Amino acid sequence: MEHRVPSVLVAALLVSSSIIGLATAQPPRPGTETNGLTENESATLWSRDSDRYVSQQDYQQQYG
Repeated sequence: MEHRVPSVLVAALLVSSSIIGLATAQPPRPGTETNGLTENESATLWSRDSDRYVSQQDYQQQYG
């Protein structure tokens, strides 16, 4: 019984930290990321849609 309390505590901390991390995730503001991705590539990653690649020219035509 003594080993069960730390295991439950560790499991609770793991679950709560995972939920908090997912809840606070926000996409970066345009122009602030320094990861080498184009605006189109960043939007595709953060959109949670299918990761179909769209060329930069097609993206500009569709979204301005």
